[in-house]
Amino acid sequence: YGHGYKHPNKQLTLIVNSLPDLTRLDISGTNLAGPRCEYIPGLVSRSDKPLEYLGLYNTANEAAYRRTIPALKVSGDATEEQILTGCEAYIDRVEFLRRTLNDLFHCFRFETNFHNVNRALDIVLVSMARHLHEKQ
Repeated sequence: YGHGYKHPNKQLTLIVNSLPDLTRLDISGTNLAGPRCEYIPGLVSRSDKPLEYLGLYNTANEAAYRRTIPALKVSGDATEEQILTGCEAYIDRVEFLRRTLNDLFHCFRFETNFHNVNRALDIVLVSMARHLHEKQ
């Protein structure tokens, strides 16, 4: 992960409580999900009002693998659905897109029951068209 906060639970709680109408939040690449446990401490207040989208890709302490995530859509690396959601969310963020497409490749290569082949193909084609001149 990238950015580490000194008091991640307090900081995420402050953000969420200060923005009660928040519907989308991306904390990818940070430690804002807090220590390894079943839930995300800074998002406890959202358990009755889940976010529409929560970005957890490349977070510290494997936040995408938590049992309780208060969001309708989650990008992360824990499941096929999270990886596909991440690819869609990061379609214009080249560095994150590169990582999520790599995870998608590994998921497709090693999963025996890959369910969303058409969605994955659509994502790859859109990514290629949109980033035609990228070197990597």
